[in-house]
Amino acid sequence: MNSLTGVQRFLRSGGHNPQGQPRETTNMPKQSFLSKTAVVLIILTIAGVATVLLFIYGPSLLATTETAPLMRLPKNLLPHSYRVTLQPHLYTQVTEQENDTSVNQTVRFDGVSVVNFHCVEKTQTIYLHSKDLRITKTPIVMNQRYNVSTKVTQTVFHTDESDFMEILLEEPLEKGEDYSLRLTFWGEMSATKLGDLRDVYLKATFLKLYLAATHCEPTMARAVFPCFDEPDMKAVFNVTIVHRRDTFALANGQKRGEEIKGDWLYTTFYPTPKMSTYLFAFTVSEFTSIKSTTHNDVMIYTFARPEITSAGYTQYATHVSGRILKFFEGYYGIDYPQKTLSRSFQLTCYMPHKKVFALPSCFLMKINHFYNYLILGNGF
Repeated sequence: MNSLTGVQRFLRSGGHNPQGQPRETTNMPKQSFLSKTAVVLIILTIAGVATVLLFIYGPSLLATTETAPLMRLPKNLLPHSYRVTLQPHLYTQVTEQENDTSVNQTVRFDGVSVVNFHCVEKTQTIYLHSKDLRITKTPIVMNQRYNVSTKVTQTVFHTDESDFMEILLEEPLEKGEDYSLRLTFWGEMSATKLGDLRDVYLKATFLKLYLAATHCEPTMARAVFPCFDEPDMKAVFNVTIVHRRDTFALANGQKRGEEIKGDWLYTTFYPTPKMSTYLFAFTVSEFTSIKSTTHNDVMIYTFARPEITSAGYTQYATHVSGRILKFFEGYYGIDYPQKTLSRSFQLTCYMPHKKVFALPSCFLMKINHFYNYLILGNGF
């Protein structure tokens, strides 16, 4: 045969190419094989470790990627009750010294709040509101069924208009469980801030007198205590006001009792009806009161500056309040809600120079100027 295959010609030429040059043989180096094997082993090891971590810590890792809410609180946690203790350190009177300087007034108030809430959706982050408050202790989160705590890893205060306080947890809160959040804090009262108000007025002797009062509408309860400060997140409030022994405290609920501890008077109040945070209210002052029963079994108390009460200027307000209450019961077709209690009270309190509009605060109302009044239902 005249033609040979390429393989036959190559073998007859002794492994040389047609030009007589020996051909190079191609063998894979051992180093290349070992390198590729090492890369494969490293990738498999990393994948195995990642799989184990995801299996063990997967829920926690996924929970930390929750998207931050935009201005409104998420609805994964719903509060149902608060226990709030507030202690305004305000002096109602500041005496003058011989060198014409006054004792330093204090506008500080301390507080402890415990909010009980229901977990609607599993989450590892608690969002609520806090404005100009300083948290002094690590927040405590407790599972109410098992009475075990969940560790708080970080607390973040948002500096935008949301006023969010973000509490990051080591483990997620489980859907369907009830929890409590305890916060210890302090803040400062201000006559220009609408949260916790400090007011000043003059006696006939031109002595400056001070009082503390709240104005939480529309979204300033967050400046009094950390809370879920949105109107649809209603809850029951159990309030204790710690105040100086020469002052008198009022709040939304009926007064439950008093206890003296040193220079302080602890006034506790019965639980309020379920209400929004903007209705939360209390006052601390040296006001005095008169009382009158002018509408069924509703007792009406009127609080005012001592000289106003002694001059009889509150008699008309006390008398007409019962008639007004009766009118609105008929107008709205709704009876005064606290008649279910053994005794109900309505309190009216003249607030001097209070530059706020009408403020309904769940049996607590503050209105403008001299004949302004503060109505607290359910007693004192």
